[in-house]
Amino acid sequence: MEEVPSPLDFRTENDAKAWASEATRNRPYRTKFFHLITKELMQHYQRPKILELGSGPGELANYIVTDIECTKYVAFDFSQAMHDLAIKQFPKLVEKVEFENGNFKAENWSKNLTGFDAVISMQAIHEIRHKFLTVKLFKQIKSCLADTAIFLYCDHYFGESGLEIVDLYMTDEEKKQTLELAGFNNIRCLHKEGTLSLWKAEN
Repeated sequence: MEEVPSPLDFRTENDAKAWASEATRNRPYRTKFFHLITKELMQHYQRPKILELGSGPGELANYIVTDIECTKYVAFDFSQAMHDLAIKQFPKLVEKVEFENGNFKAENWSKNLTGFDAVISMQAIHEIRHKFLTVKLFKQIKSCLADTAIFLYCDHYFGESGLEIVDLYMTDEEKKQTLELAGFNNIRCLHKEGTLSLWKAEN
């Protein structure tokens, strides 16, 4: 299976900055998803332990830790350039967030990341670069969660009004089926807008 190549190299400062400057400008509804993810976390936990996969320029992390006191918040990304950008944009994050370099395409990326109340991901899971690799990734994500925990997963979808790379993006039905195959329970779509859909699944 060939991975779908990415037009950007997020490890470079220029590409990281370009993506960050365009992401919300092109999709202003992203902030609604930030709000919904934060609201869902607040309904479940008072001082959660959170792992964010593909944390990028820190917008979601900043949104969450502004409203929620976290026992632990790990921002996991393979791009040091993105981590640097997050700290530059939101300097107070260094007091509340642990920035970890890692690649969820690596075989053992999740080995030392366990016991989280929630794993969250915003517009990043498709960076596995082929939708058929997502079942394995979701199983690894499940291993990061405590017994009673949730996975909040927001990404592009394939289909009408969505994006059109069939090997990269899943339909919403495929998202649900993939979460089921990975062993998650009580799976439901919380919101859909623009090219994004937000899913919640329980461990």
